Amino acid sequence: MLLFQPIDTGLNNDGGTYTCQMIINSGNSLIASSQPTDTTLDVTVESLPPMTVDFSSVGSVEVGQSLTITCTITTVERLVVTPLITFIKMNDTDMEMLSNLNRPYSITRDDTGSVTNYTLILDPVRFEDAGMYTCMAEFNVTGFNNTNDPSTATYDYREDSDTFNLTVDFPPVIVTISKEHDDTLYAGTPFFIKCDIMLDPLVTIPVTIITQWTRDGTNVPMGSSDATITESLNMINTLYYNATLMFYPLDNANDTGMHTCNVEVTAPNSYTYLRNTSASATSPVPVVEIVSMGIAEPGEEYMLNCIVTVVDRLIVSPVITWTKRSANNVISVPSVLMNISNVMSSLYLNFSSLNTSDAGLYTCEASINVSQISMVARNNDTSNLPLGISIPSVDVSQSRKNYFLAGSNLILTCDISVDSNVDTPFTVNVTWNMTDQQIMSNSNFEDASDFNSMMLADTDRVNISSVIMRSGFNKYRSIVNFTTLSSNEDSGTYTCIVTIVPAPAYEYVMTSDTNDMNVNFTVTGKYVIIRVSHKACYK
Repeated sequence: MLLFQPIDTGLNNDGGTYTCQMIINSGNSLIASSQPTDTTLDVTVESLPPMTVDFSSVGSVEVGQSLTITCTITTVERLVVTPLITFIKMNDTDMEMLSNLNRPYSITRDDTGSVTNYTLILDPVRFEDAGMYTCMAEFNVTGFNNTNDPSTATYDYREDSDTFNLTVDFPPVIVTISKEHDDTLYAGTPFFIKCDIMLDPLVTIPVTIITQWTRDGTNVPMGSSDATITESLNMINTLYYNATLMFYPLDNANDTGMHTCNVEVTAPNSYTYLRNTSASATSPVPVVEIVSMGIAEPGEEYMLNCIVTVVDRLIVSPVITWTKRSANNVISVPSVLMNISNVMSSLYLNFSSLNTSDAGLYTCEASINVSQISMVARNNDTSNLPLGISIPSVDVSQSRKNYFLAGSNLILTCDISVDSNVDTPFTVNVTWNMTDQQIMSNSNFEDASDFNSMMLADTDRVNISSVIMRSGFNKYRSIVNFTTLSSNEDSGTYTCIVTIVPAPAYEYVMTSDTNDMNVNFTVTGKYVIIRVSHKACYK
């Protein structure tokens, strides 16, 4: 037997005519050996056929589905060497060997050893599986034909490769549309249509959502001169968005028709998955919540607590600030920081005794700035702190307590005290009533058409002063001066009605409830009966 291991077409070409000669030797000198018998065999040695590398796939390329990718390497049977096979995956920024993909795979060969299958199982398919898969195979057959002379080495070389581009399909997006109501729509009334967009929970990378509203196939115009149509896209969470088309108000000439919400969802290249980095993560927006504690009334203790929650293991701490808007100004507010845990911080405002200057719109803002990756995220919450001015104190006194004789003089004094916690500008409104009708002297009787007001006859006898300040903080006075009492006109019940009104710029300070006090007297030529009562009106 002549064994070629391997057969060669190179420098030592094994092709040709081979002769096998057989002589039978009897082994006995008395018996002659046989004549030689020759048998010839023509051997033609051909070069190895090409090796082939082919990709095939079974399954779906949609995220969440199952996909099997197989690289098949086919060579000639009985090849004495094993091909060197390389299976890699590449994307824009990364390259990984099959063994490093952390996905199940198998390597199988048939009985002849001529077919080898590299099988990668993607179950389920993920966004990061996208990329170009390359399978390369090569072999080099060498031999020396039992000689140490390298120049007589036999050899043959083959190589081949194939690629499989895996583009991962976005899973189905659920889009629903709803109206504010199904009642009859009237021009001049507000109305909205909402488009809800739900992404599959398998979507784990940031995406871009673009919506376009159309009416009867034509884009709905935005930013019209009357600004009656507006739209907005809101992200409720990473999987849920809604787009609202607002009509304010409806126009029967332009808004009637079939409205369609067109949604486009894309995953930009800038968010390509990068192994061992956070490039695919969404920005960790802080959660901001304001909690109020106490009674929002002047003189009471009150607290606004801003609780900020961030993701765990964040490398920076959030920056938290309080601002207050009041009287057309926005100012920073000093506060106290308290770290509750590594993910939660509290920044609170403590008012030991509320003043009206504390009223306003309070905003707590938290921001995260990670300079290493140029990421900025912020969020805020707001809380209204309206304060009503406390009911003023009212006291009415008389210049004398009896003997209100006609022709004599009488002075009614209304002393007013405003709470010391009112430290913003205000106006003291004072009204004098006689028997439930407003009275005024000729110096301040400006609206003669007011049928709820009355002018005393001989108003030269009666003078009502403007509100004047008294000594002391927030002390005021109003005076009614009867220079000569009249028994025909002046007898009755006189009431001093007081309301404290904040300056218009202080929109978060509320007008006080009304307080009043009255006196009753009868003017005679001989004696006078006096009754004094006091009451307060509350909301």
